[in-house]
Amino acid sequence: MRNIISALAYFQENNCPHTLVRPDTIISFGSAFKIIDPILVGFFQDNLDIARSTKSPEDKRLLSNELSAGLRDGNVKPHDKFKDDVYAFGVLFVDAASLNLDPNISVREKIETSTYYYSKSFISIVNKMTESVTFLRPDPIE
Repeated sequence: MRNIISALAYFQENNCPHTLVRPDTIISFGSAFKIIDPILVGFFQDNLDIARSTKSPEDKRLLSNELSAGLRDGNVKPHDKFKDDVYAFGVLFVDAASLNLDPNISVREKIETSTYYYSKSFISIVNKMTESVTFLRPDPIE
């Protein structure tokens, strides 16, 4: 987890949001995980076009509320793209921590169920990462 957050922080420090955090952009190298972007990280328009064209419900649930609403309405408003990255990574993190749960239940339900297995600090961070209100999500740099 630390490697991915460090990478997202690096992108933010260089004003270069990833905008396409998905399972196929996180790869493992032994015990370490790295985040990649097959489209050259930071070209938001290219990644936005991929987000627009995605039909997979699995990929769509990784989109933040702001991005989902903008794509649905055909008008993506300026917002903090770095926090979109945090949201997507939070959803993936919850999924990884709850592999044995029904894949059709919501992220919130998975987090509530996970309270029986994980520490309060883990639950707190994933709650913050998947917060529906953008400004309440942490920055990668924090």
